[in-house]
Amino acid sequence: MTSDIHRFDNGILIEAALIIPLQRARYAVCNIHEPEEEAWFRRLLATPQQGAPVRFLDIGAGVGYYGILVAQLRPDAQVTAFEPLPQHADAILRHWALNGLSPDRLTLHRVAASDVAGVARFVFDQYASHLEPGGNPVSPAVQTVATARLDSYLNAMAAGVDLIKIDVQGAEMAVLSGCGTQARKVRDWIVGTHGGGIHRQVASWFHAQGAEILCDAATVNGQPDGLVIARFA
Repeated sequence: MTSDIHRFDNGILIEAALIIPLQRARYAVCNIHEPEEEAWFRRLLATPQQGAPVRFLDIGAGVGYYGILVAQLRPDAQVTAFEPLPQHADAILRHWALNGLSPDRLTLHRVAASDVAGVARFVFDQYASHLEPGGNPVSPAVQTVATARLDSYLNAMAAGVDLIKIDVQGAEMAVLSGCGTQARKVRDWIVGTHGGGIHRQVASWFHAQGAEILCDAATVNGQPDGLVIARFA
């Protein structure tokens, strides 16, 4: 393995140049991207599914780590990734090939999931990139990206979705609102929450929808954000 490729302890390969110093410090302690969250992926995907392949939606996919994990855990998985940051979206495709995965198992949408279909301001800041509401771009770091509601995608998926992961740096409620009445087509949800207020809103949203909350942790060891795990019967 060359020095320009980082191998995680689970075997996932990522271009080392894309790992930021904060992540390097974490990986020196535990060489897994987010150990608690990954444990939930493994738990939720451990039960074999009958019939159709596993369907996974990765919202705020970054450089593709969790899509690769799901594809490795479940050889039948079909991954749909949403990532508006161009350099990360490009990296998803490279990492998919680097890990020896077939391109026909991946669908990549270069858009930001939100509550409105259109365009929005987007702050380009590596893994902290996020949607910014209103106004016109005022600096090179703020650009315009396409946005989409998830309900249109979920409506087209007649068989539903087995698992969805959301990591959108503060826009969690906009993504959930954009699911509309189609939210129940998703069985399991893994939502990274950014801030105590947002965490409470996300947990309350799932309670109001009648979901079972499997994990409600505003802080999580080994990763920078909170975690809500929810399931619809």
